[in-house]
Amino acid sequence: MKNLFYVALASTKTIAKLVLNRGVLRSYGHQGEDAVLQGMLKWVKKGTYVDVGAYHPVLYSNTYAFYQKGWRGIVIDPNIDMRPLYTLMRPADRFIHAAVGERAEERPYYMFDDGAYNSFDEGRARSWKATRGLEIRETRMVAFKPLSQILSEQGIKSIDFLNIDVEGFDFEVLKTHDWSIPTRVIAIEDETFNPDQPRENAIYAYLHEKGYILAGLAGLTLLFEKPKTTA
Repeated sequence: MKNLFYVALASTKTIAKLVLNRGVLRSYGHQGEDAVLQGMLKWVKKGTYVDVGAYHPVLYSNTYAFYQKGWRGIVIDPNIDMRPLYTLMRPADRFIHAAVGERAEERPYYMFDDGAYNSFDEGRARSWKATRGLEIRETRMVAFKPLSQILSEQGIKSIDFLNIDVEGFDFEVLKTHDWSIPTRVIAIEDETFNPDQPRENAIYAYLHEKGYILAGLAGLTLLFEKPKTTA
């Protein structure tokens, strides 16, 4: 597994060079995740994605490259300020203003001038001040709902790519998915993953039970795939 980790990082760097020097692929992901994912999903011409914690329509986006290829889907983010940008830059996608969690409730959302640092985790938000000198600009109450509920409301019947990046609440989001909906590839961030002991990781164990294999890593993002024979 350790070798897989470093191979994935090396592959990401190689792809990034291709993007810059040859224009072969376009990558917008924070750690080149979307470049790796484009290889994993190269056989899908116009697929469907669900992006949880989508943030900006282009910056650090793991789904924008797919949007450019003709894919469409729903993007979910608790920051309502992003809606006009999605309307302008990705008008064919559906922007859902919501946060995803196990319980239907409202939680405080800590917001910064740089929205990439926004978080529902108060401890994490406070740490940005100590480590980066960032001040919380605003705190808003945002409604949570399970991912399964959102997918039902939006009529999603199958998913080619599920992306989850919600700053520490990723596993909680994953557990609210409707597993009756066929889902081919999942990208999910996990800062605690140890490639030498994958089976001790909660996300790895959970998805392994669902029939997924760990197909690659890109920085802190785990890339899971469900083999065609078990889809």
